[in-house]
Amino acid sequence: MHQCAIPINSMPVVIEAGTGKILRDHVHMDRITKFNVLIYVTCGSMEIIEDEVVHHLLPGSLFYLKAGIHHWGEKSFEPGTAWYYVHFLTVPLDEQSTALDLTDDFSGMPLTFFYDEPRHLVIPKHLSVSEDQSVIDRVKKVVERTPSDPITRNIHMWQTLIETCRLGCQPIKPDLDRERIEQIKGYIDEHLADKTDMQTISELTGLSYKYISTVFKDKTGMTIKSYQTQRRIGEAVRYLEQTLMSVAEIAEETGFGDPFYFSKVFKNMKGVSPQKYRKNYQPRL
Repeated sequence: MHQCAIPINSMPVVIEAGTGKILRDHVHMDRITKFNVLIYVTCGSMEIIEDEVVHHLLPGSLFYLKAGIHHWGEKSFEPGTAWYYVHFLTVPLDEQSTALDLTDDFSGMPLTFFYDEPRHLVIPKHLSVSEDQSVIDRVKKVVERTPSDPITRNIHMWQTLIETCRLGCQPIKPDLDRERIEQIKGYIDEHLADKTDMQTISELTGLSYKYISTVFKDKTGMTIKSYQTQRRIGEAVRYLEQTLMSVAEIAEETGFGDPFYFSKVFKNMKGVSPQKYRKNYQPRL
C-alpha cells in the first residue's frame, strides 16, 4: 500500500539528504510531503503511521514514504534512535505504464522492449537490510555525497532503488528474536502500571528469561527493566505536561507507587524534579 513507483526512463532527483538522532522524547511530525522519503534506521526504533497503517521501524529497517500521503507518529521514538534520510522527487507515472518485475530474465532482451511502452519499478515499502551491506553502502553514498555533485548523488539514489527492488524480490527470513523483543515492548507499553516480573516475560515469549533478557540487551542496548523505566518516565512526562494530576497520582498511574522513589528516578533521568519539570515546561492552563 502506498508504494513509491519510479519510471525506468526518469532518474529520481534528490532534494535533501542527511542524518538524524533523537536524544529526548519525540514523535514523528504530522505532515503531507510533496516528495518521497527514504528512511534507514541505524539504531533504536521509531513509529510512523501512514494513512492509518502503523509501521514500526527497527535497526536495519529501510522504509519509503510516498509523496502526497498523510503520515504522522503517536508513540515516542526510542531515545538514541538514529537514522539516514533522503527526500527525493520522481516524475508522475504514465497511465499506461507497466510494472517491471526484476525477477524476470532480461538477458538477450532488446532495449526496445523497455521503451516500446512506459515501464516502472515498484519500490518495496519496508525491508530489513541489516545483513545486506551493498544496500546500506548505497544509502550512505546518497547521504554523504556533497551537494555540489547532484548528478552522482542522483545516480546513487537510482542504484539504491534498484537494489531495494532486487532485495524485495528475495524471500524474507523472519527475525524471531526481534519479534519477541517487540512483543515484550508492546506488553510493557500496555501494562506500564503493572509489575512485570521474570515469569511474566518468560511465559509471554515462551523462552527462558535469561535468554530473552540477553537478546533484548544485545538488540536494544538496554535491559528490559531500563526500557520499562524509560517508558514509565515518558508517560509521566505526558501527564506532567497535559494534566493537573499530582505527583503522587502520576507515580501511582505509571507503576512507581512511591512518589519519593518516582521523583528520584525522574530527576536522575530528566535532571530536574517532576515539580520543577512541570513548572518549567508545561504551558499555563
